[in-house]
Parts: sequence; C-alpha cells; structure tokens
Amino acid sequence: MQSVQDWVNDALASAGYSGLYEMTDTHPQLLKNPLDVSIISLTKSSSTPTIAHEIGGPYVLEELNFEFDVVGRTEKLAHGLSRVIEDKMKNRDTLPMKDYDSVLAPVVQRLLIISSTGIRMRIADPAPWQRFWYRVSFRVQDEYNVTYS
Repeated sequence: MQSVQDWVNDALASAGYSGLYEMTDTHPQLLKNPLDVSIISLTKSSSTPTIAHEIGGPYVLEELNFEFDVVGRTEKLAHGLSRVIEDKMKNRDTLPMKDYDSVLAPVVQRLLIISSTGIRMRIADPAPWQRFWYRVSFRVQDEYNVTYS
C-alpha cells in the first residue's frame, strides 16, 4: 500500500497540495476529534478470486479494489484533493509497485488501473470534521507468476 500512497503523494505534490494534508490509516468514520489538517486514508476494500490468465500457464490475474477517503478541513480543499486523485486514476495509468526492502526502492511490478470513480460521501448526522468527505474508488488488475513446488 506504500507504493499506492507514494504514487498519489507525487500527484498531489505536482498539483501544489504538499503540506496541506496527511496520509493516515484511520478511516474517517473512526475520527473522534476535529482535524488539524486534511486527511487521506487508503483502504483495500476487496479482491476478486484469482483466475488463470492462460490455460495451463503460470500466470494468474487478480483484481483488487481500493478506496481513498479524503476528509478536508474545507469543502474546497477536500474537493481539490479528491479531484487530483480521481484524475490520476481516470488516466488509466499503471500503478508502480516498489520494493521497499531494497535501498533504491525499484519498481518491481506495475498494476493496471481498470476503473475508477469519485463521489461525495453523505452520512447522517456527521461530526463537523466529517462534513467534507470524498471517496475515490479504483480497481486494479494484478498479473503475477505462480510457481508450483
């Protein structure tokens, strides 16, 4: 998940949002206190069962679903952050996965983004800091080699 966060951080920095948000593991519904800074949280929501890419071959395809939840201190900031993420996903780019165990963190694999959508979250009786909440959902396809022993 660090690769996904880094990829989005780079896109947000390029759009001028450095220092205006914080990546966190806390889901917006679990927030208990007012925000000091806008937050972005990433969760893996589900994955489809793996399927053989080719009959008898060693490759397998798996689809993974992720969600970025963006909760902003202001409507303008939350909307802007979510739009940058959504636009990055809609380009149908590939998502670079890095090997962080290596000093140089080389890209070892790329996941294909196959769909994405962005929505404004509406919750009943939100806490004041949950009023500006957006979600960008996206699906990626992972192809990998299965070795049998």
